[in-house]
Amino acid sequence: LRDEWGFQHIVVSDCGAITDFFTTHKVSSTPVHAAAKGVLAGTDVECVWENYPYKTLPEAVERGLMKEDDIDKSLKRVLIGRFELGDFDDDALVPWAQIPASVINSDE
Repeated sequence: LRDEWGFQHIVVSDCGAITDFFTTHKVSSTPVHAAAKGVLAGTDVECVWENYPYKTLPEAVERGLMKEDDIDKSLKRVLIGRFELGDFDDDALVPWAQIPASVINSDE
């Protein structure tokens, strides 16, 4: 995705995918190994409901499974994406912040 297509934006995992590395697919032995593997493969954000493997990333660095610079690359993409979306701007400056909640999941 990044090397062949030049994609430079945020990559989010399928929900539960990083957890599946060690619970279902058995390509990782622990959440720590799975989290490192996910980041090193280019996944910036994991989608999961509980027990976030990415919370173990500091341990992955301590164990030498990855470098802090690897996390910094993902963090940079996430922060740039949030800035581009206007997450840190005043709502008055962000057009989609003006869309009322009443239109969410509407028939239209």
